[in-house]
Amino acid sequence: MNKKAEEIGLVHSHFENSDGLEAPGHMMTPRDIVTMAERIYGDFPEYYHYFGEKEFTYNNIKQGNRNPLLYKDIGVDGLKTGHLSVSGFGLVASAKVGDRRIFMVIHGLDSMQSRSDEATKLITWAFQSFQNVKLAKAGDPLEEAPVWYGDAETVPLTVAKDLVVTLPKGNQEEIQGKAVFQGPVQAPVAAGQQLGKLLITSSSGSTEVPLVAAVAVERVGFFGHIFATLKYLVSPQG
Repeated sequence: MNKKAEEIGLVHSHFENSDGLEAPGHMMTPRDIVTMAERIYGDFPEYYHYFGEKEFTYNNIKQGNRNPLLYKDIGVDGLKTGHLSVSGFGLVASAKVGDRRIFMVIHGLDSMQSRSDEATKLITWAFQSFQNVKLAKAGDPLEEAPVWYGDAETVPLTVAKDLVVTLPKGNQEEIQGKAVFQGPVQAPVAAGQQLGKLLITSSSGSTEVPLVAAVAVERVGFFGHIFATLKYLVSPQG
């Protein structure tokens, strides 16, 4: 479990058992729980629907889902509740309204009712107060990187998937992006190969996403190699 946790980015987690009960050194942070929730949703879509089932009958015994948010009309379709004496009542939820999905973790509540109430407030606030803004579409060129010994002088840089940021609704703050890469890039270059990163800054904070080659660039042959070298030698170097 600890090896797999490290592989999927649970950098502040350590497991001493497989049942999640209290044990010295056994811990997860809310951030890591969100990471795991995102991986469950993204990696196992064929099983995710089970988290949204409101009831299950086995051996003529009906069991209701203990997630109170499933019974409210706020878009929740998972994931689970929890309770430990060291962390109180908690809940990790996933919800979708329109084309926007959010993940939420809450802990430290003193009762099942307060857990339900506070989780409802957080999810409602998230959907009412924030919006997703698409900054770039996957495949669209954002910058050109010079290429050394390639059959093209430059290669367009892009993002591998649509670049979407979450901002407060009505916020007209200026968002700035800066491409960072080391060039010239030496051919051959494969389409999708990471060549740098895009730094995005705003008053809300900063983040970075990988920049990849939008197309492939092949390496030139022997004579093309000589021509490129001569061109470099005779070009002004400033």
